[in-house]
Amino acid sequence: MSKRLAGFCGIILAAVLASPASAQIILGGEPVTTAPAQPAQVQLTFPLDPDSAGYQHVSIAAPAFSGSSAAESDVAVKVAEVIRADLASVGIFSAPDSASISTFSADIGALPAWADWGNAGAGALLLGKVVIGDDGAFTVQFRLYDVAARKQIVGSQYRLTSADQWRRAAHKVADDVLVAIAGGKGGFDSRIAFVSEAGSKTRLGVVDSDGAASDIVLENVLSLTSPRFSPTRQMIVYSADAPVPGKPTQAQRTTIAYDLESGARAPLTNGAQPNADARYSSDGRSLIYSRKAGANTDIYLFTLSSGKETRLTDDKGADIEPALSPDGTQFAFVSDRAGGQQVYVSRVDGAPLPCADGKEAKACALTSASGEYDGVAWSPRGDLIAYSRRVGAEAAIHVVRPDSSGARALTQPAKATLDLHPTWSPEGRRIAFSRLVGQQSSLHTLAIAGGELRKLDAPGDAFEPDWGPKLP
Repeated sequence: MSKRLAGFCGIILAAVLASPASAQIILGGEPVTTAPAQPAQVQLTFPLDPDSAGYQHVSIAAPAFSGSSAAESDVAVKVAEVIRADLASVGIFSAPDSASISTFSADIGALPAWADWGNAGAGALLLGKVVIGDDGAFTVQFRLYDVAARKQIVGSQYRLTSADQWRRAAHKVADDVLVAIAGGKGGFDSRIAFVSEAGSKTRLGVVDSDGAASDIVLENVLSLTSPRFSPTRQMIVYSADAPVPGKPTQAQRTTIAYDLESGARAPLTNGAQPNADARYSSDGRSLIYSRKAGANTDIYLFTLSSGKETRLTDDKGADIEPALSPDGTQFAFVSDRAGGQQVYVSRVDGAPLPCADGKEAKACALTSASGEYDGVAWSPRGDLIAYSRRVGAEAAIHVVRPDSSGARALTQPAKATLDLHPTWSPEGRRIAFSRLVGQQSSLHTLAIAGGELRKLDAPGDAFEPDWGPKLP
């Protein structure tokens, strides 16, 4: 296991900081007293629903955190920068102009100057402090305030065993802010698996969700594709060539599990027929994949505890790229059963579904436009299904609701550009995908709500990303 992966251990969530009384805050040192003022802004009730009609971006002020020493202050500035970048990446928040708040007090040990922050347009205020102990331990304390209501929403601290893990602490604070204001789950403290090519060999890599650091964890794997994180363990499954059972000189596509902590690798599926595109269920107990039997390719569900394989589709067309819904009752997939490729949805139990045309069927088409479809991925929130659609020399990332409504393109690639392999962030508000221009492939992230396209710094030709779960 690489040193980088080992560094993901050792983070501790400390006790939640007490919400300050109306007249004092005690966070080390003497209490600071300030007469409480009356709210002057329209008050909001947190958490909000960013998906509701009429939602307006909440402006979050997150000035530089404080520190008592030069070393603490230096890291404190970086922590706040990462938090601001994280919050901006989901496309549902804004921030006050930095110049307008540069002279405001950002002391976590004092009550905020509510009127100043409110007049600057801040709906929420994040204040924090960094402490580096004599033993090298690193602590980040923070308080998140509702400026209009003039009260604390949440306060906590994270203690890490090593100061070089400060980015993880920043991501965890940003996760807490996201959940407190928008509800749902956090996802900034996470990683993305990807495939990287080096000559004729493929490699398995992981990169931080913001692209700050990356590792190649497996070298020289023959024909590695489709890496998928386990939602419950530090495990990645991928497709690769492996010996055919009973025929060691012959190879076929097989699903292989790689343990990120121990480095152990082992085939997960035991059929004599090749399988590919494996993806975990949300509870980590099953895999769904496509498997070729004779001339036909269908979708199968594999129960890990028993080794039982259940066939989910039985059609003359090629059914590939399956993805389970978060509740495990449905799955989306690509099929050419009606001629050209389209994205379909079916129930795991085989029961018919109501389709957009008013009829019931065992498989309902979610798309109808011509093209080549790829990379089906179901949002962890259950509300959207992402996929890539290629027409000619261009491919774009699209989303559609499970009832086939709301289809739209998320990316508008330039000429001769292919946007492929979408994958969802843990909180379901961002996607990562690979962009192929000529012979060069790179990884990018984008908020579903819109915003800046961000390129991740991953080594080599990086493609086929899979966004892993929030780290413990």
